[in-house]
Amino acid sequence: MLALVGVLLLFVSLALSPPATPDDNESEERWVSMELALRTLWTGDPAAKRATADDASHEFGPLFEAHPGRDDEAVARILAGLQSLIRTETDDFVSYRLLSALGNFDEESLTALFLEALKSRSPNLRSCGIHWFAEHTDPEALPELEASWRHEERPWVRESLMIALVENGSRNDTDDFLDLARGKDPVLAAAAFRALTRIGDPRVVPFLAKIARTTPSNSGLQALDALARWPDSPDALETVLEASRSPRLDFQRHAAQALGRFDDPAASARAYELATGRADGYVRANALGSLQGTEPVVLTRLALQILREAPTQENAPAQSAAIATLRGLDDPSVLPDLAGLQFASDDSRFYELRWLKIFLRLPRDGSETVSNRAGEPHRSRDADVVLEEGRPEELVIAPPPDRLTVRCWEYPDVPGDPKEFSRLPAGDEVEINDHFERENESWVRIDENDCWVPLRFIEHPTGSPAGGDKEDDMLIRREFDIPAGEAESDVAEGLMDAGLLEVIDPGDEVVGVAITLDPQDFDQVLLLARSCGLNETMLDVAIDEIVQKLAPLYPERPVLDRFRRTPAARPADTDQVIDLEIRELTDQ
Repeated sequence: MLALVGVLLLFVSLALSPPATPDDNESEERWVSMELALRTLWTGDPAAKRATADDASHEFGPLFEAHPGRDDEAVARILAGLQSLIRTETDDFVSYRLLSALGNFDEESLTALFLEALKSRSPNLRSCGIHWFAEHTDPEALPELEASWRHEERPWVRESLMIALVENGSRNDTDDFLDLARGKDPVLAAAAFRALTRIGDPRVVPFLAKIARTTPSNSGLQALDALARWPDSPDALETVLEASRSPRLDFQRHAAQALGRFDDPAASARAYELATGRADGYVRANALGSLQGTEPVVLTRLALQILREAPTQENAPAQSAAIATLRGLDDPSVLPDLAGLQFASDDSRFYELRWLKIFLRLPRDGSETVSNRAGEPHRSRDADVVLEEGRPEELVIAPPPDRLTVRCWEYPDVPGDPKEFSRLPAGDEVEINDHFERENESWVRIDENDCWVPLRFIEHPTGSPAGGDKEDDMLIRREFDIPAGEAESDVAEGLMDAGLLEVIDPGDEVVGVAITLDPQDFDQVLLLARSCGLNETMLDVAIDEIVQKLAPLYPERPVLDRFRRTPAARPADTDQVIDLEIRELTDQ
């Protein structure tokens, strides 16, 4: 009841907002649009709410921009309305998508909304809160995060939860993180590496050193990068030095970059050796970058030495790094040493050197010293080491055993227009962009068509596409979605009675159907052809496509002549050619 009263007061205050001046029209229009979006979220129908939530990063942008005529109290009223909505909205998906969109704004004023989400009973809203607090802190968040760690089982949430715990000051879960880092789940292991690195617990050094030495994969590289967090550890330094001599270039490159984190003279000596040697160009470039804390005179001499080498494709990265180093040192006294250097005009180094000379000829502020400028590129040894996110997993569509496709949903449990959301064939590679939990089903949003699919239809590739029964005879099968009204038409019912059409995904608005026939059975082909109308329905279009492919098998049958003609191209929004492939089921 209190929430309802608060909302009514909010709408009254919005209605009494002061009028805009002519100079503020654009800002005022955006603010009014934002107020309308908030009203829609409270009072709109489900479709309007979903659309508004998806567009929240645009609609609520005025909160974080200049808004003449609106004071901080007006902003606070909108934020309070959003917070009340998150607390009371019954459609979990609307609240979830709203928070996901608002999370694109890195604004501390939103922390109260995400704290509300973190305390929610909804697993979807809690995941939004966890993702937010992986990059933000609040004293009230830590108890909620600790409670979530004891109960959360979703791997994609635990990944962010580890970082959120560390970010908000927890140091109670190191042993759990170590167990996950040793585990077989590469995504959780990578997240555990990042969490342990942020903590800086020295107990993890031997473990990371072992991984870096024995794992020739991305995990080994992540462990190697993480060791730079402990610059005083002899074990960490020894591991990095060993990696700099690895036969694998990727390990050499990472090691060369990590050397700059260690103050031990052995690290500088190895970096100097790599930079001046004949190693891979990127190894040399990274090694030069690791020497940015060296005395400017020594660093200048080294950069000039590299630049005096005859230019080749192999040493291009090192010479580009040398030019960047001289720019960072910002010492005009090197201009005479650059006079004799030449690169081909189509070489990127030609322009890099040209801009360096222009830069060094610019007037200098007398208060700025060379030694201060030289130290700028060098990262402090106490700076945080943040490992990069791992690459997305390789996943594929995996329909049930008796299907070739799965439905591509606009939203979880909302099918969308079948003309826009085509079914996805088995074996299609996809990338997961989002997750959502319904009562008895986990959903994922994938990059293909930007649609939602039940998680149970996504799996790691197994070498051969899933889906499809094996038949003794070759059959043609076409699976597609049509509006529910078409599935109840006389044409559809006649094809169902003949055994050519079946419903594979029932629904109130959209129905998934499949046409299956033997191309050698002319009676089936003829029945299908006679059932085809004038392409006025999606069922007509599907039948037309199938019969057009089968007509060449029966050149002596005039009844199929209309399917042999190439129809005139109909107006469309795109010139893209679509290959309509028919899946064939064989016993091979």
